[in-house]
Amino acid sequence: MATWNDEKNHVRKTNAEIGKDIDEIEANSRIRGFQGMGDIDERIEAGWLGSLPPGRKILRNAARCNHCGEVIESTYRHDFVTCSCGRVSVDGGLDYLRRCVESTDDYTD
Repeated sequence: MATWNDEKNHVRKTNAEIGKDIDEIEANSRIRGFQGMGDIDERIEAGWLGSLPPGRKILRNAARCNHCGEVIESTYRHDFVTCSCGRVSVDGGLDYLRRCVESTDDYTD
């Protein structure tokens, strides 16, 4: 399985425009408070990201983009998937839930 950095570098080589979008999403994540909180695995283990109440588990990690209508699904940890119009991304597979969007109106779970 490739790491997020491997995937990022692959995307940058094959599609520079989407590579810029990824950089923008990461920059926004840092601005919104994730900067200095450690590696994503550390945040998950500490319960800071996508934690569920006891007894609950993730059955499917998918979302429908309300702009292009595409349903995207993350099937394994660090499987960062973006819809065709680039407005909605999901990540985490069955390990954690992560949505990258400008507005919560952009997607439907």
